[in-house]
Amino acid sequence: MTHEIRHRSSRSAMRVRHRSPRRSHRLSGQLNPPRRGVFVVRLIAALAVCAVGLILFTLLSAPSARKLITEDLSARLDKLESADSDIMDRIESASAERFKTIGVDSTEFAKAYLADFDYRIGDIDIDGDNATAKVTVTTRRLSSVLSAFSTDYQREVRSLDQAPDPEQSATLAGKSLLQAAKDTEPEDHVLTIAYHHDAGGGWQMQDSSWRNELSSALGAQGKSA
Repeated sequence: MTHEIRHRSSRSAMRVRHRSPRRSHRLSGQLNPPRRGVFVVRLIAALAVCAVGLILFTLLSAPSARKLITEDLSARLDKLESADSDIMDRIESASAERFKTIGVDSTEFAKAYLADFDYRIGDIDIDGDNATAKVTVTTRRLSSVLSAFSTDYQREVRSLDQAPDPEQSATLAGKSLLQAAKDTEPEDHVLTIAYHHDAGGGWQMQDSSWRNELSSALGAQGKSA
């Protein structure tokens, strides 16, 4: 049995990129960012991974048994596409204070990260009590966002006349993180999601399959065996 569902967002294709002007002065002889800069990069990476982890947790909490596999997939993926309030609330309650230390609203980061998310449900193959669904998702990878953040943040630090103090360093980090989330180009990823036909007549998603495939697409972690 094959289902083909096309689901496209009507978001504007225009992207506005903001680039911080390069400062004319550079710290003489500085080849690497200060140790504080390395610490801030690691802190921001931890915050971003936490936010994406909360997104995944919320989606795993959705109903997993549906009569129609496509309805189950759409219900879950629509949460990402619309930046569902449940996802935003979880991120806000779990990480808002930590994001504030770098001058960033946690929900603003999550919305920037999920902007332009789209999906298309493709073939659904049924083999007895088992099924696999192919889903193409268009999304930013967290690893790409963090890579862009690290590059931009270190460039900003090197452009200063002197090493930034803690407050200035946090401000620069927050600005770079949010900009990286907005500027990183989304990519297409094909997910293979496994289902099992349960005794009640519904289709039960295998949560480990969903978690591994979506985590890999979002760039939060690699696929596990």
